[in-house]
Amino acid sequence: MNPLSSHVTLHYLPKEIDSEYLDKIKEILERNLSSDFDMDISGINCFVPNKKTLILYLEPTIPKSIKTIRDELIDINPFNEITDNGYEYIPHITLGKVQSLDDLDDDSIKKIISELFQIIQIFITQKKLAETLGIFRVNSLITPELQFPIFSKKLIYDRTT
Repeated sequence: MNPLSSHVTLHYLPKEIDSEYLDKIKEILERNLSSDFDMDISGINCFVPNKKTLILYLEPTIPKSIKTIRDELIDINPFNEITDNGYEYIPHITLGKVQSLDDLDDDSIKKIISELFQIIQIFITQKKLAETLGIFRVNSLITPELQFPIFSKKLIYDRTT
């Protein structure tokens, strides 16, 4: 994972977005975000969707406004191209994904842990954790993944105050 592209996914939008739909999204964001927006890291955890895969993630503290935004996005777009996996929505910042635990030896595990701690250190030392909230179109077919902003809003949040 690239720590510079860290994000919390709220909802997957349809492939095609017209200007009217984008205006609805902007209105939802403007109505629910305020200058006292605050998000921090509360812990580290993992998903194990099957016996061979491990997804390690940071647990952010999610303000009520973000939960409201997610609910309103679902209200205007309850169905999209993404199949619901049936799991409860858990806001998270993905640190890394191990596709096949069976293929790892001790040195590989140590390397993964070392890289994850470097990424975690970046989050801990950042002065601004949540600087921008945005809507991005993502191309996951390219490595590293490309993210194109459709709309973004600068947030005022400084952990030093």
